[in-house]
Amino acid sequence: MNANLIVIVAAAAVLLSFAWGMVWHFRRPGQLSPGARRTAALGSLSAAVHLYGVATHGEGWPGLSVPLYCGSAVLFWWAVTVSRQRLQACFCGGGETELVLAGPYRWIRHPFYAAYGLAWLAGVLATLWWPTLLTAAAMCHIYWRAARAEEDALREGPVGKRYREYQRRAGQFWPASWRGYGLGEERIRPRDSMSS
Repeated sequence: MNANLIVIVAAAAVLLSFAWGMVWHFRRPGQLSPGARRTAALGSLSAAVHLYGVATHGEGWPGLSVPLYCGSAVLFWWAVTVSRQRLQACFCGGGETELVLAGPYRWIRHPFYAAYGLAWLAGVLATLWWPTLLTAAAMCHIYWRAARAEEDALREGPVGKRYREYQRRAGQFWPASWRGYGLGEERIRPRDSMSS
């Protein structure tokens, strides 16, 4: 099979997974917020640029991009299985009353954003084309801003004390440490944070 075809299929599968997540996995309180709408619009544009770049400028490094796409997909679907529609969509949160600490959340606080970032990086490596680099940088900046806003709200919310403890042991987008964490499910609810 042609290496570029493998990259195209991997990119399309990952980006379709992300689109599925936005529509079916994350909770949204009524209408999407302006920030969520901007993120969805820029994400759609970036995905189109990304797929066009992979199809037409795919002379980059498929040996690096395909494993990154695969890693992105594994991380995304692992986070989906443990969060089970309990999280709000990007820029729609602020009132989370439960922390998910299972699966990839044991090591990183934002596995969805990390999965998205891996996919955009894979596109840059697959194409070595400046528009994919530009869209990847824009999208990663948006995820960083969303993560900061979500963390500020969590620190000040009902699970704030426990979230601050969690921040000390788990990395934001990359594992802080692999030691001491199992793969079982753990949830912290507001009553847990008040009693500790």
